[in-house]
This record gives sequence, structure tokens and C-alpha cells, in this order.
Amino acid sequence: MSRKTTNSLQKLVRGVIRDFAVLVNEPKPEKVKKAKAKKYPVTKSQSQPKQQANKRSRYIPLSVRFTVLQRDNHKCVSCGKTPPEVTLEVDHKEPFSQGGTNDISNLRTLCFKCNRGKGARSLK
Repeated sequence: MSRKTTNSLQKLVRGVIRDFAVLVNEPKPEKVKKAKAKKYPVTKSQSQPKQQANKRSRYIPLSVRFTVLQRDNHKCVSCGKTPPEVTLEVDHKEPFSQGGTNDISNLRTLCFKCNRGKGARSLK
């Protein structure tokens, strides 16, 4: 049997495979370990309770979100649309950026479009 000559694509593929095999089999260089800075324990006198007391979180727990959605009958309170048609979100009546809380009385259900249209304004 006679052997067929290889075309340029086959030569290219064989060359790439050969190069890859060489890279895989090369010994890997040792990683240089960086010196870690020592962390000293923080004592109560060094901690800052004022910052912790003023720290607020935008996070609304899932249980609270679900309660708000149930209260509003899974409808946008602004336009009245329901889920397969729109995506519902839980929104602050008094914006969080203006001192609004995550209390259930300050939350309402809005669709994506109504919530983005409202922005950081208070629409009472």
C-alpha cells in the first residue's frame, strides 16, 4: 500500500498537538511564596462601634420579599401587571438612599419597568 501525502492542514494540526504536548510535559516553575503581613488582633478599644451602628444593608431577606409579594397579591401596585407578563421586584416606598428602611411597611411590589422609571424618587 502506498501512503498518501499529508496536506498543509494536517501538518498544522500535528504541529499544534506536538507543541501542546511539549508544554504539558515541561516542568512547572516553582512558585515564589510571598511574605504574609502579620495581622494583630483588634481590641475593643480599637474597634469603631459608631461605624458599625451606622452601617445599613440594602439586602432584603427572601422571607420578607415573599411576604411583601403575598401582601400585594403578586401584582405591580403601580400598573397592576402580573408575572408571566412582567418581572416583579420589591421596592422601597421611601428610597433606601434617602434613609428608607427595609421594614415591611416601607416595601411594595413593582414591576421592572415601573421600578426603573421611579428611580430613587419617593412616589407616595
